[in-house]
Amino acid sequence: AEDAENAAKRKLANLFVAADASGDGRISLEEFINITTQAKVRSYLSTLGLETDNPKQLFKMLDDGDGGITIDEFMTGASKMKGTAKAQDMKFMINDVRRLEK
Repeated sequence: AEDAENAAKRKLANLFVAADASGDGRISLEEFINITTQAKVRSYLSTLGLETDNPKQLFKMLDDGDGGITIDEFMTGASKMKGTAKAQDMKFMINDVRRLEK
């Protein structure tokens, strides 16, 4: 039997493949927004503590800055942020403060 962690990773990997409409191995912002507007996907991400109210912001948090999310970025980012909506808010605040300091 598959343990819960492996099942969650498999689900995330399947979600990544579904989101990657172009099949190029990366999720663009447009592809990310398209998938995060689906109710089933929104509720699944919500169970992981990933809020999809602002898909652009969530995309920026998962992306390493090159404008596309690879499966590694997606899996690592999603598991790091899992259940930490507060940490998500903190990251936004830190980024906002950094921008203000520039």
